[in-house]
Amino acid sequence: MIGASFGAAVAVYAAGIDHRVAACISAGGWGDGEKKFRKQHESPEAWQRFSAMLEEGRRRKKTGETIMVPRYDIVPIPPALRGNVAPGSIMEFPFDVVDSMYMFRANDVVGKISPRPLLLLHPANDSVTPTEQSIDLFRHAGQPTDLHLVAGVDHFVLSESNTLVVTLVRNWLDKHFPVAAGAR
Repeated sequence: MIGASFGAAVAVYAAGIDHRVAACISAGGWGDGEKKFRKQHESPEAWQRFSAMLEEGRRRKKTGETIMVPRYDIVPIPPALRGNVAPGSIMEFPFDVVDSMYMFRANDVVGKISPRPLLLLHPANDSVTPTEQSIDLFRHAGQPTDLHLVAGVDHFVLSESNTLVVTLVRNWLDKHFPVAAGAR
């Protein structure tokens, strides 16, 4: 199973709870929603806006209403990287999505992936998902787990044409899923 960003967090969680997953690759993923959001909305003003949205969403949820939240109010992606968001992507989400992301904790189950292999890839300087999220996943994981912090790429590490990333993934797959001679 492979995923990037929130998909990486979900891939780690799914692998942690479902033993049918043979291996997992996380690219720019995260393990603790609250910590991730606090870092993504780091300035006092940004955290105040995000907290107010959480409060309003939870208040309305109690009355059976929901608010819709713009994508970049949830996860602030710098304008220079927004071209990596697929055309036609959903740009507004119901509050329940935000709340579930805030409460999401792949760190709680990542250790259950072991002894199946886990590869954590993360940009060394990620402008979207804090790099320490993959480091924290690594700390909670069992073995075999590999963590690679990659310089020279940003959040969309798998969309970059970086031969280092391609080589890391290829070598990891060859190590954990070698093809027997004559099987091709």
